[in-house]
This record gives sequence, C-alpha cells and structure tokens, in this order.
Amino acid sequence: MNEPGSGSPPPDSIASSEDEGRRYREGVYEPLDESNLPDAPDGGAFPRRGHGPPFKLVREMSRVPRLRYIIGPSVIALGMGLGSGEFLLWPNLVAANGFSIWWLFWIGVVTQFVVIGEIERWTIATGESTFNGMARLDRFGFWPWLFLVATLVSFFWPGWASQSAEFVGQIVVISGGPDIAWQPMALLMLACIWFGLAVSRIVYNVLERLEIALVAGFFPLLLITLLVVGLVPSHLLELAVGAVSFGRAPAELFTGDQFPTLILAVAYAGTGGTLLLAQSLWLRDKGFGMARFQGRIAGIRGRNEEISTTGFVFDAADPTALGRFRGG
Repeated sequence: MNEPGSGSPPPDSIASSEDEGRRYREGVYEPLDESNLPDAPDGGAFPRRGHGPPFKLVREMSRVPRLRYIIGPSVIALGMGLGSGEFLLWPNLVAANGFSIWWLFWIGVVTQFVVIGEIERWTIATGESTFNGMARLDRFGFWPWLFLVATLVSFFWPGWASQSAEFVGQIVVISGGPDIAWQPMALLMLACIWFGLAVSRIVYNVLERLEIALVAGFFPLLLITLLVVGLVPSHLLELAVGAVSFGRAPAELFTGDQFPTLILAVAYAGTGGTLLLAQSLWLRDKGFGMARFQGRIAGIRGRNEEISTTGFVFDAADPTALGRFRGG
C-alpha cells in the first residue's frame, strides 16, 4: 500500500487487465477528434515541438500490458536480425578467426539495445514514428529524407532474395533434388512476400505472425543441425570465453580484407542499419502508449485508419501517467 502523498501510483493503476492486454494481439487503435484536443505546452513536462506542428494533449497514458502481449515488435527485429548479420556475416568471421572475436558481436548488440530503447520511448511517449520526430529537427525535414534514400539504396536491390533463393536451391540439390535456377525462385519469394502483405487487413499483424513462425522454427532447426554435425562441448566454452575476451582479435581482422565485413557485421548484429528506425513503426501499429491514437497501415482487405500529422502527449507531471510510461 502506498503512503498518502507519496506520489507513487498504486500498482493496479499501472498494469493493464487481462482483457486490455489481449487487445494488443491484434493491435490497438482508438481514434480521437483532434479538434477537441488542446495543444500541449512546448517544453517543461512535455516534449518540444521543434519545427513541427504542436502536440495534442491527451492526459491519459495507456496501462502497461503483460510481456506476452507486447513481444511482437521485438520478434520482428530478431527475425530480421537472423536473416542478416547473425546468419550470414558472423559465421563467416568466426570460421576464419575463431570464437575469440565474439565480444565484437556484443558491442553491436548492446549499442543497438540503447538506440532501440530511445526510439521506442519516443513512439510510446508521443505516438509518432521516429521519422516524424526527426522531421521536427529542421524546417526542411532533412533527416527523414536522408534515411529514406539510405534505406532504398540498401534494400532496393533484391540481394537478400537472390541469396536466399540460391541457398534454398543448394539445399534441394544436396537433398537429392533437381538443380533449380535461383532467378525464378527469387521472383517467387518476392511475389509471396508481396501477396502475403498486400491482401492482409493490417499489414503489421501479418508481418508479426510470419516472423514469430520463422523464429519459432529457426531455433529447433538450429539445434537439430548442431546435433547432426556434431556439437563439441569445448566450442561452447570457447564461445563463452570469446564473449568476454574484450580487445582480443587477430590483427589482420582490422587491417586486412575482412575489415569491411567486420564493420557490416557489427552494424548488423541484431537488426542493424535503418531497420532500427522501423521499430517505431511497428510499435505505432501495435498501439503501444500514445500510439494507440494513431492509425495502422492496412492491406487491400483492410480499412484505412487515419494517421495524424502530429503526435499525442501526456503530462509527465502526472505520477500515474509517468509510471505507466516507465512501466512501473
């Protein structure tokens, strides 16, 4: 029991009920009439508006759901990470240099943990994506456009689809199947991705379920593969030692041909790159915090929901609202 006047809200005002939590499985959207909402003050207990429109003041922050209802965006980040740095780059580096370099992996992961945390805090506090937040930094919206171009340049070329198709084709041949050209298989993969997302009602929900299925299937398959090839207990010990062997690495790793691969591997340890910024979009479509007042991206079978041009904020001087934002 909290003492009167302590300023700490009771626990039942922070945590959501089971019924409230279950709503997050499909995502939460509560449209508001912005014309009836006052503009939030600029600064103080509220975020500064910068060069963007004023935030709208909504005094109530969402109560905090249980962990099992909010893991979706993190699973998507994990699934995308497994398809980039972890699955492609790090095995190459470890095979060439040994487990002693694994501490470099954790530098990338811990750094990204801090960055993702701040990205998520902005979306939970304002309902805006990090792109909207960056657009407030100057009059021309330079930073969102910069990251948009960077994302298109790095993901426009279907390299991941072609490599995945070639990899699948090799597995088919090793399994005794026919030799399949990677080009039609890559096009089939891209078509399946487009179809799955386009015909959905809410694009995020389909993406989340696909990534949960992929991640859930990946780790059992990884364990089976390790058992088949022969898991050596000493390798697990070397892996654990490598995680704390800070500063140890072959000199040629930092000066030779593998250095560009190392930079990419550290950057992509976890989700990496501009995919980090997409975390705010997934939280927005999930409806966490103040993002529940923002619309979600709909597929062909869905109904468009309004995405406001500004954000919605709570009063940080309210201990209950602040406690919900902090999660306890």
